[in-house]
Amino acid sequence: MKYELSKPTRQQVRNAVLSGFIADSAAVPVLVTLVFVHREPFAWDYLVAGVASLAVSLVYLATLAVRRGGELDVRSQANVAFVVICCALLALSFAELASGTRYGLYRPIVLVVVVMVGAIGDQRMRLAIGVLATGSVVWTSWAEGLRGGPLVVTDVVYATTIAIVGVLVARTVRSFSGMATTRDGMAALSEALGAARTLEEGFSVGLPLVPGVLPCSQVVVALRDAESEQTEPVATWPPPAGPSRRRNDAGGTRLARSDAVERAFAADAIVVDPEVYAIPIGYTERGPLVLALERTATSEATGLLPEEAAEFVGAAFLRVSSRAAFVANLRLESMTDPLTGLANRRSLVERLSGDIARASRSGLPVSVAMVDLDRFKRYNDRHGHLAGDTVLRAVAALMVSKLRRQDLVARYGGEEFCLVFPDTDLRNAVPLVDAIRVSTGELADGVVTLSAGITQWDGSESVTSVVDRADQALYQAKRRGRDQVVVIDAHLGA
Repeated sequence: MKYELSKPTRQQVRNAVLSGFIADSAAVPVLVTLVFVHREPFAWDYLVAGVASLAVSLVYLATLAVRRGGELDVRSQANVAFVVICCALLALSFAELASGTRYGLYRPIVLVVVVMVGAIGDQRMRLAIGVLATGSVVWTSWAEGLRGGPLVVTDVVYATTIAIVGVLVARTVRSFSGMATTRDGMAALSEALGAARTLEEGFSVGLPLVPGVLPCSQVVVALRDAESEQTEPVATWPPPAGPSRRRNDAGGTRLARSDAVERAFAADAIVVDPEVYAIPIGYTERGPLVLALERTATSEATGLLPEEAAEFVGAAFLRVSSRAAFVANLRLESMTDPLTGLANRRSLVERLSGDIARASRSGLPVSVAMVDLDRFKRYNDRHGHLAGDTVLRAVAALMVSKLRRQDLVARYGGEEFCLVFPDTDLRNAVPLVDAIRVSTGELADGVVTLSAGITQWDGSESVTSVVDRADQALYQAKRRGRDQVVVIDAHLGA
């Protein structure tokens, strides 16, 4: 696994230090063989130098550990691994000279050292070990008595072999490292998005992790608004810089409206361009979403085709958007009356509480009306509940059509409805309610009429209090003969 000094994992650090000690241990059996097995005379001075090389690496490690209190940072651990391997290479070179042979018996082991550093080191380490290994071959060849053509041939063969091995190992490790990095990125993205419960949370934790799977310099979530049919960015990474930090910054807007994104919206399919990835990731109540990625000019191998990586990213975000849509639908169902499609009482209380809170800050009025269909039980008994349900749906649709966009119509229960008029006083709210009353009489040729009571929030009371007063006004409308609107002013009474 490639050892990256910039962003190593704990496993990579352990592998690096372990590789260094493996290199050290590889020299030990060679030295033991020289002492106990080798029959020819050997040079004790070289043998002692080899043992000293191993001792240097151990002393270096011990000194560093004491100075750092047993806790080594990433760069220190990388240096430990590299120094230990270099000391092992020197020990093997001394063992070669101590053996007294002229056959380069232990010289090929330098290739093992080159492979080790190629597997755990960065570019500088690979270059340094290549130079050191080549120098070791030249030095031992000269010390063993090679001269002239044989020396040149030996050195050229080994230098070429070391260079080729170094390049091959670097390329292979880069590929495996890219695959490992991609797998780590995929795991991190899946884990982060798996814990997200809303789209906003998913974008917040997920967008910074996308470059770990698909190398890119910018990530933008583009929304195609269903009403305006305009495309706009709703989330970006990196976030917009500067004091304004607007969602639709210029860079995000440019990427969100790129040709690749438009084609992804049109085809509802992944588009991979030389400069942009465009990945559909689901829908919201406002419209479809596409994840737009600005590709980096160069990137290391990831082990995946761009289309495969894009499919993974799209599926990960699609799970978040689907989960968020499911939760939103559950909430919508819990806040909606199933028969009429209007807001239910729970939704009414939540909306009216918000309107009153805003009115308390702004000083603007809020009016509330309670509406009830007259003698509706008699209608149900005469025509049946199916016909009654049809009337309820028709009256609900009528009220929605007569009121303004900011007003709320809620089914309070049975044939009773509640209307909320934000930023509206009694003088302006009463004509709206009365228009509904008149249109209801025309809806069923006078068979069904309605009564209404209306009041205005007094500026300090609770939601329950203002609704109760509107209900009292409705009760008075019933007592006075039905098919009329009664007003109770919060301060003046009926």
